[in-house]
Amino acid sequence: MRLLQNIGLAAALLVPLGGGAAERARIGVVGDLDSLTVGQDGYCGERTQVDKKAWRGIFVDGDERTWFGMKATVQLGTGKVDCSGEFSFVPAAAQTYIIRYTWAAYQSDQCLFELFRVVPGGDPVRENLTREQPQVCLIK
Repeated sequence: MRLLQNIGLAAALLVPLGGGAAERARIGVVGDLDSLTVGQDGYCGERTQVDKKAWRGIFVDGDERTWFGMKATVQLGTGKVDCSGEFSFVPAAAQTYIIRYTWAAYQSDQCLFELFRVVPGGDPVRENLTREQPQVCLIK
């Protein structure tokens, strides 16, 4: 139930796509991230640095793998912890998604990146967000 409460507000902010946007997917990102990059040209392809003000409405081509670079810094009593990762998924056209970042101190101090598909009039559905293995992009 707590999961649904946490993403319920974010889901309310993301209005499902209508009519003319059938080929696009909408992605909202919630959580205390420091930076977010998005791209659809492969792991090493061009990415756009997304301004924090635009995180609730990122539009991408539907049915195409989309890569995300996400980074957050958590201040602990013993110092700072870097939470970052490279992720991807294939958003379906005309669908709305939420990516949620949380720091889970109750789970051995780990950062969590989760993906949910918005279901109008229903509960958000958890989807698979693939954590990508680091790659060296200088020679690609």
